[in-house]
Amino acid sequence: MIDRLLYFIDHGISICFAGATGDGKTAIANWLMSKTPDNKRKVIIEDGSPEFENLKKYKDGRLINDIISLRTCKHLGIKTIDLLDASLWLHPKYIVVSEMRSYEAYAAQETARTGHTVITTIHSNNALDAYDRMVTMAQLYPGNRLNEDKLTSLMLKAFPVIVYMKMLDDGNRRIMEIMEGEHYTRENGLKCHTLYRYNVETTEQKGKKTIVHGQHERVSGISENLQRTLLNNGAERKIVDQYAD
Repeated sequence: MIDRLLYFIDHGISICFAGATGDGKTAIANWLMSKTPDNKRKVIIEDGSPEFENLKKYKDGRLINDIISLRTCKHLGIKTIDLLDASLWLHPKYIVVSEMRSYEAYAAQETARTGHTVITTIHSNNALDAYDRMVTMAQLYPGNRLNEDKLTSLMLKAFPVIVYMKMLDDGNRRIMEIMEGEHYTRENGLKCHTLYRYNVETTEQKGKKTIVHGQHERVSGISENLQRTLLNNGAERKIVDQYAD
Protein backbone atom coordinates (compact mmCIF):
# COMPACT_ATOMS: atom_id res chain seq x y z
CA MET A 1 0.00 0.00 0.00
CA ILE A 2 2.77 2.41 0.96
CA ASP A 3 4.84 1.33 -2.04
CA ARG A 4 1.97 2.25 -4.33
CA LEU A 5 1.55 5.68 -2.78
CA LEU A 6 5.27 6.30 -3.26
CA TYR A 7 5.04 5.10 -6.86
CA PHE A 8 2.09 7.43 -7.48
CA ILE A 9 3.99 10.41 -6.07
CA ASP A 10 7.12 9.58 -8.05
CA HIS A 11 5.09 9.41 -11.28
CA GLY A 12 3.20 12.66 -11.11
CA ILE A 13 0.04 11.76 -9.18
CA SER A 14 -1.04 14.54 -6.81
CA ILE A 15 -2.46 13.32 -3.50
CA CYS A 16 -4.58 14.96 -0.82
CA PHE A 17 -4.35 13.60 2.74
CA ALA A 18 -7.62 14.06 4.64
CA GLY A 19 -8.61 13.74 8.29
CA ALA A 20 -9.25 15.66 11.47
CA THR A 21 -6.68 17.52 13.55
CA GLY A 22 -4.23 15.06 15.07
CA ASP A 23 -5.23 12.14 12.85
CA GLY A 24 -1.78 11.90 11.26
CA LYS A 25 -2.37 13.27 7.78
CA THR A 26 0.63 15.63 7.93
CA ALA A 27 2.82 12.94 9.50
CA ILE A 28 2.22 10.39 6.73
CA ALA A 29 2.59 13.03 4.00
CA ASN A 30 5.86 14.12 5.61
CA TRP A 31 7.18 10.56 5.81
CA LEU A 32 6.27 9.75 2.20
CA MET A 33 7.97 12.91 0.95
CA SER A 34 11.10 12.00 2.93
CA LYS A 35 11.37 8.87 0.75
CA THR A 36 11.44 10.78 -2.54
CA PRO A 37 14.81 11.30 -4.28
CA ASP A 38 17.04 13.94 -2.70
CA ASN A 39 17.96 15.42 -6.08
CA LYS A 40 14.33 16.10 -7.05
CA ARG A 41 13.39 19.63 -6.07
CA LYS A 42 10.71 20.03 -3.44
CA VAL A 43 9.07 23.37 -2.77
CA ILE A 44 7.47 23.44 0.68
CA ILE A 45 4.73 26.01 1.29
CA GLU A 46 3.70 26.47 4.90
CA ASP A 47 1.46 28.75 6.91
CA GLY A 48 2.42 28.82 10.55
CA SER A 49 4.60 26.20 12.21
CA PRO A 50 7.23 24.45 10.00
CA GLU A 51 5.70 20.97 9.91
CA PHE A 52 7.86 19.80 6.98
CA GLU A 53 11.15 21.20 8.25
CA ASN A 54 12.53 17.72 8.93
CA LEU A 55 12.56 17.00 5.18
CA LYS A 56 15.79 18.97 5.01
CA LYS A 57 18.86 16.76 5.17
CA TYR A 58 22.21 18.13 6.31
CA LYS A 59 25.79 16.91 6.20
CA ASP A 60 28.56 18.86 7.91
CA GLY A 61 26.10 21.71 8.36
CA ARG A 62 25.22 21.94 4.66
CA LEU A 63 21.90 21.15 3.03
CA ILE A 64 22.36 18.10 0.81
CA ASN A 65 18.90 17.70 -0.72
CA ASP A 66 17.08 20.06 -3.07
CA ILE A 67 14.46 21.81 -0.94
CA ILE A 68 13.12 25.34 -1.04
CA SER A 69 10.98 26.43 1.93
CA LEU A 70 8.45 29.20 1.50
CA ARG A 71 6.38 30.59 4.35
CA THR A 72 3.46 32.99 4.51
CA CYS A 73 3.88 36.37 6.18
CA LYS A 74 0.80 38.20 7.47
CA HIS A 75 2.72 41.43 8.05
CA LEU A 76 3.72 41.61 4.38
CA GLY A 77 0.42 40.24 3.10
CA ILE A 78 2.08 37.14 1.60
CA LYS A 79 -0.46 34.31 1.50
CA THR A 80 -0.32 30.67 0.50
CA ILE A 81 -1.88 31.47 -2.86
CA ASP A 82 0.92 33.97 -3.60
CA LEU A 83 3.56 31.35 -2.78
CA LEU A 84 1.83 28.80 -5.02
CA ASP A 85 2.12 31.20 -7.95
CA ALA A 86 5.77 31.88 -7.14
CA SER A 87 6.62 28.19 -6.77
CA LEU A 88 6.00 27.51 -10.46
CA TRP A 89 9.04 29.64 -11.34
CA LEU A 90 11.29 27.50 -9.17
CA HIS A 91 11.11 24.41 -11.42
CA PRO A 92 9.91 21.98 -8.72
CA LYS A 93 9.35 18.27 -9.07
CA TYR A 94 7.09 18.28 -6.01
CA ILE A 95 5.10 21.06 -4.38
CA VAL A 96 3.99 20.48 -0.80
CA VAL A 97 1.15 22.68 0.47
CA SER A 98 1.04 22.02 4.20
CA GLU A 99 -2.72 22.52 4.40
CA MET A 100 -5.60 23.81 2.28
CA ARG A 101 -7.64 26.06 4.56
CA SER A 102 -9.39 28.50 2.25
CA TYR A 103 -9.49 29.66 -1.36
CA GLU A 104 -5.90 28.52 -1.98
CA ALA A 105 -7.62 25.23 -2.82
CA TYR A 106 -8.42 26.81 -6.19
CA ALA A 107 -4.77 27.66 -6.86
CA ALA A 108 -3.64 24.24 -5.62
CA GLN A 109 -5.79 22.42 -8.17
CA GLU A 110 -4.63 24.77 -10.92
CA THR A 111 -1.02 23.97 -9.99
CA ALA A 112 -1.71 20.22 -9.89
CA ARG A 113 -3.16 20.39 -13.39
CA THR A 114 -0.03 22.03 -14.83
CA GLY A 115 2.00 18.83 -14.59
CA HIS A 116 3.40 19.41 -11.09
CA THR A 117 3.00 16.86 -8.32
CA VAL A 118 1.17 18.53 -5.44
CA ILE A 119 0.98 16.97 -1.99
CA THR A 120 -1.40 18.63 0.44
CA THR A 121 -3.70 18.05 3.42
CA ILE A 122 -7.27 19.00 4.25
CA HIS A 123 -9.65 18.65 7.18
CA SER A 124 -12.42 16.20 6.29
CA ASN A 125 -14.71 13.64 7.92
CA ASN A 126 -13.95 10.98 5.31
CA ALA A 127 -12.29 10.49 1.92
CA LEU A 128 -15.33 11.36 -0.17
CA ASP A 129 -16.08 14.56 1.74
CA ALA A 130 -12.59 15.83 0.94
CA TYR A 131 -13.75 16.77 -2.57
CA ASP A 132 -16.73 18.70 -1.20
CA ARG A 133 -14.41 20.60 1.15
CA MET A 134 -12.06 21.46 -1.73
CA VAL A 135 -14.93 22.77 -3.82
CA THR A 136 -16.41 24.81 -0.96
CA MET A 137 -13.07 26.50 -0.35
CA ALA A 138 -12.32 27.04 -4.04
CA GLN A 139 -15.64 28.86 -4.45
CA LEU A 140 -14.24 31.56 -2.16
CA TYR A 141 -11.49 32.36 -4.66
CA PRO A 142 -11.77 36.05 -5.68
CA GLY A 143 -13.18 36.37 -9.16
CA ASN A 144 -14.14 32.70 -9.44
CA ARG A 145 -16.90 32.23 -12.03
CA LEU A 146 -16.88 28.44 -12.16
CA ASN A 147 -19.92 26.63 -10.86
CA GLU A 148 -19.85 23.72 -8.41
CA ASP A 149 -20.05 21.10 -11.16
CA LYS A 150 -16.99 22.43 -12.99
CA LEU A 151 -14.99 22.88 -9.79
CA THR A 152 -15.76 19.32 -8.68
CA SER A 153 -14.60 17.96 -12.03
CA LEU A 154 -11.37 19.98 -11.80
CA MET A 155 -10.66 18.78 -8.26
CA LEU A 156 -11.00 15.17 -9.36
CA LYS A 157 -8.51 15.72 -12.16
CA ALA A 158 -6.12 17.61 -9.90
CA PHE A 159 -6.20 15.18 -6.96
CA PRO A 160 -7.23 11.73 -8.21
CA VAL A 161 -6.11 10.05 -4.99
CA ILE A 162 -7.38 10.81 -1.47
CA VAL A 163 -5.78 9.23 1.61
CA TYR A 164 -8.05 9.35 4.66
CA MET A 165 -6.42 9.15 8.11
CA LYS A 166 -7.96 8.65 11.54
CA MET A 167 -6.83 8.18 15.13
CA LEU A 168 -8.60 5.12 16.52
CA ASP A 169 -9.70 4.55 20.11
CA ASP A 170 -6.36 2.95 20.99
CA GLY A 171 -4.51 6.12 20.01
CA ASN A 172 -3.01 4.64 16.85
CA ARG A 173 -3.29 6.63 13.63
CA ARG A 174 -4.31 4.55 10.64
CA ILE A 175 -4.82 4.98 6.94
CA MET A 176 -8.52 4.15 6.91
CA GLU A 177 -9.03 4.46 3.17
CA ILE A 178 -7.19 5.19 -0.04
CA MET A 179 -9.73 6.31 -2.59
CA GLU A 180 -9.51 7.15 -6.28
CA GLY A 181 -11.84 9.74 -7.74
CA GLU A 182 -12.61 8.95 -11.38
CA HIS A 183 -15.04 11.50 -12.77
CA TYR A 184 -18.09 13.63 -12.02
CA THR A 185 -21.33 14.45 -13.78
CA ARG A 186 -24.29 16.39 -12.49
CA GLU A 187 -26.60 13.50 -13.34
CA ASN A 188 -24.62 10.74 -11.60
CA GLY A 189 -22.53 12.68 -9.12
CA LEU A 190 -19.05 11.61 -8.05
CA LYS A 191 -17.71 8.30 -9.26
CA CYS A 192 -15.08 7.08 -6.83
CA HIS A 193 -13.81 3.70 -5.70
CA THR A 194 -11.77 2.43 -2.78
CA LEU A 195 -8.30 1.07 -3.47
CA TYR A 196 -7.49 0.09 0.13
CA ARG A 197 -9.50 0.04 3.35
CA TYR A 198 -8.71 -0.62 7.01
CA ASN A 199 -11.27 -2.90 8.64
CA VAL A 200 -11.71 -2.83 12.41
CA GLU A 201 -12.37 -6.43 13.46
CA THR A 202 -12.61 -6.23 17.26
CA THR A 203 -12.10 -3.68 20.01
CA GLU A 204 -11.20 -4.88 23.49
CA GLN A 205 -10.66 -3.17 26.80
CA LYS A 206 -7.80 -4.27 29.06
CA GLY A 207 -8.09 -2.18 32.19
CA LYS A 208 -7.69 1.40 31.06
CA LYS A 209 -6.13 0.37 27.76
CA THR A 210 -8.14 0.05 24.56
CA ILE A 211 -6.86 -2.34 21.91
CA VAL A 212 -8.18 -2.19 18.34
CA HIS A 213 -7.62 -5.22 16.12
CA GLY A 214 -7.93 -4.87 12.39
CA GLN A 215 -6.17 -5.12 9.07
CA HIS A 216 -5.91 -3.47 5.69
CA GLU A 217 -7.39 -5.03 2.60
CA ARG A 218 -6.96 -4.26 -1.04
CA VAL A 219 -10.42 -3.53 -2.44
CA SER A 220 -9.87 -2.73 -6.12
CA GLY A 221 -7.35 -1.72 -8.75
CA ILE A 222 -6.78 1.68 -10.30
CA SER A 223 -8.92 3.01 -13.13
CA GLU A 224 -8.00 3.25 -16.80
CA ASN A 225 -7.65 7.02 -16.42
CA LEU A 226 -5.08 6.67 -13.64
CA GLN A 227 -3.27 3.94 -15.58
CA ARG A 228 -3.03 6.27 -18.58
CA THR A 229 -1.68 9.12 -16.45
CA LEU A 230 0.97 6.91 -14.87
CA LEU A 231 2.10 5.59 -18.26
CA ASN A 232 2.26 9.10 -19.69
CA ASN A 233 4.49 10.06 -16.76
CA GLY A 234 6.99 7.28 -17.44
CA ALA A 235 5.65 4.42 -15.30
CA GLU A 236 6.48 0.86 -16.35
CA ARG A 237 3.68 -1.02 -18.09
CA LYS A 238 4.19 -4.20 -16.02
CA ILE A 239 3.89 -2.29 -12.74
CA VAL A 240 0.80 -0.37 -13.88
CA ASP A 241 -0.79 -3.66 -14.91
CA GLN A 242 -0.20 -4.99 -11.40
CA TYR A 243 -1.88 -1.94 -9.88
CA ALA A 244 -4.86 -2.34 -12.22
CA ASP A 245 -5.62 -5.97 -11.33
